[in-house]
Amino acid sequence: MYVIIQMVIVNTIGIYLSARSHFSIKNAIKAVFSLPAIYAALLVLVFRSFSLSLPDGMAKGVAMIVEAYSPVVKAFLGVQMVNVTTSKRELQSQKIFWTGRTVQLA
Repeated sequence: MYVIIQMVIVNTIGIYLSARSHFSIKNAIKAVFSLPAIYAALLVLVFRSFSLSLPDGMAKGVAMIVEAYSPVVKAFLGVQMVNVTTSKRELQSQKIFWTGRTVQLA
């Protein structure tokens, strides 16, 4: 449930704030509603409200995607961490960063 709430917040408030720094309010709202995750969340709410469920084949596919979410996100994070640069000023920051990553992965 935590991951779902986080995804909804990131895909609404996060995208709005990010888009708002570059666009007008109207275009920022358009950016939020251009994302398929918003429509997927609304579809889930409709399904839950009417106690509907997916057909077995689709439910199995969704379950496989859910199980793969965490490893895939960690792989993307690892790819992004390759771009972390080092300098003398950042040495302390890097120690804190790697300590946090170690704790998170443990």
